[in-house]
Amino acid sequence: MAGVRKRKGYWQIWWRVKGVRYYDPLPFDKYTQAAARKEATRREVEGTQPPRKDLKFSDFAAMFIEKRYKTPSTKIRCEFTALSFSRFLASCGDISLKDITENLIRDYIHAQETTKPKPRSAAGINCDLRNLRIIFCQAVKDKIFDQSPIQNIRYLKEVKKVVQIPTDVEVKNILLWFQKNDIITFPWVYLMATWGWRRDELRHLRVSDVDLEANKIYIRETKTGVERAHDLQEQDVMILAEHFHQLRKRKLYHPKGLVFPSRRGNLQGRNKIYERVKWAAKRCGITKPISPHIFRHRVVTNLLDQTGNTEVIKSITGHKDTRTILEHYAHSSKEAVKQGLKVTTIDLGFVPKRVPEKGSK
Repeated sequence: MAGVRKRKGYWQIWWRVKGVRYYDPLPFDKYTQAAARKEATRREVEGTQPPRKDLKFSDFAAMFIEKRYKTPSTKIRCEFTALSFSRFLASCGDISLKDITENLIRDYIHAQETTKPKPRSAAGINCDLRNLRIIFCQAVKDKIFDQSPIQNIRYLKEVKKVVQIPTDVEVKNILLWFQKNDIITFPWVYLMATWGWRRDELRHLRVSDVDLEANKIYIRETKTGVERAHDLQEQDVMILAEHFHQLRKRKLYHPKGLVFPSRRGNLQGRNKIYERVKWAAKRCGITKPISPHIFRHRVVTNLLDQTGNTEVIKSITGHKDTRTILEHYAHSSKEAVKQGLKVTTIDLGFVPKRVPEKGSK
């Protein structure tokens, strides 16, 4: 099917001939959007097959991402990869999509590993490789490549970091700090800490997605693209009802608006909640690394300790893959370690020595 998209300085048109998609830029001064679409349709009907050597990676990736990813939370990571790789190609000269080779991709990986002042982690580079595989797989289907230039490149070995799960007392102190100092952000942090929902799922949450009468909440902007419905607990309903009251007082409430809007009623920045949580942890005297995503790790870890049922975790947190839960979200908590040592420790009758108090003889 033919189409047109506005790019920087030109119209990007595409059309299909015998199952192969073709692209071509058309200047603004010669074509309107309607004329560009008509030209793309004409080429598809006539079966025009121009040379594809000038097709840029950035143009192909933009078209592919727009078609494949429907929600902002799922497309943003792939868009970051496409932008990063496009900038690297631009630094190497005027390289078209057809000219990309395996060695060029290896040079990109090396450049990411040696980026100054802070090289990228293996996990971040592997995320780029996964996205590039998907993009080049589509390029092979469109017969731009005979075989993917990334197919022989292996993922980097990731060093699993030791994640320090916050204790129940630390999480409670953070929530109490928000309740006292930032009442508008408090429900957002509370839902992350108790349900383990993702930051962007709550950032895009709308008032119409919350039904307090039926004790229901609907998560629509999900990473997996699958909408979820959850039954709210009594405390959740009370907190959200008070939150809507606070929004009305500040004239930020709208039936079709956001549940957690910015001060001007717009979508919050992605790093805003991260900065607030870090600041709250610092004010509470917590030295271990605290971020919004660590609450998700805590919820999964506690659920595994209490139930051991990954299906329960999936229904609460929205995870899709059991392997992801066990490999990346299963950690040891202080409470679980103490409970485990009660079972494994053998009582040998030792009596702990009493430490004399200061000032006593």
